[in-house]
This record gives sequence, C-alpha cells and structure tokens, in this order.
Amino acid sequence: MKLETEIQPQFSDSDALGHSNYQATVRWFEIGRRPVYQLFAPDFEVVRHHQGLFLVMASMQVDYIAETLIGKVLTVNTWVPHIGKSSFHVEQESYQDGILCSKGHLVLVCYNFTTKKSNPIPAAVRSELEQWNG
Repeated sequence: MKLETEIQPQFSDSDALGHSNYQATVRWFEIGRRPVYQLFAPDFEVVRHHQGLFLVMASMQVDYIAETLIGKVLTVNTWVPHIGKSSFHVEQESYQDGILCSKGHLVLVCYNFTTKKSNPIPAAVRSELEQWNG
C-alpha cells in the first residue's frame, strides 16, 4: 500500500514564471512522509517517545521530471521499499493532472538522541512500516 497525500501548491511555492520552486518539492515530500515520522513520535515530541528515538535523514535524492504549477492539486505517493535493521528507504513521486512531476528517494535512520547512535527499528514500528511496502 502507498500513502497518498493531496497538496494544494501555494502562491509562495512559485517563482516569477508561476512554476513551483524546486524547494517546494522537498517540502511536499516531507508532508507526504508525515505518517512515517508519526510512527516514531505521534505528536512529534521526540524525547517522550521510544526512549528518545526518532529519525535522521542519511541521504536524499530528488529528480525533477515535469513542471508543477500553483493552483492545481498535487498528489504525493509515498512507500517504503526496503527496511533494514536500523534504517529504511522511502520512495516518493509527485503527480499533477496525472503527469509524473518528480521522484524522490531517501534513507532514514532510527536514531537515539541520548546515545547519539543508530538503534534497531522497534518491532511495532517495523510492522507498521511494512504496510507501506508499495
């Protein structure tokens, strides 16, 4: 199953030509990953959940394929194709009017802010991540 998030691009997302700025795509992908982050900290209170475990981004790549425009709904699809011991991969795509506009790939690491080291992904969280195995 893929997570699907609809986003309404805002005027502030655009450049002088009315196209969406490349940085907006990174923000839209982050919005699409919100349910993933909430598995680790439902209310984003990092220290209170899972003994200080949260996520750090180890790698991110975004490919821009087609222009996106403000005033039209954008759909972000998010899925988790690979889960390792302490890290997992996330793939994302954005579509506008059925056209693929961008693709993203990132690696997130389960990180303990107290010990400053990666930690194994908790079993309950791993089980939830597996539902988005695309």
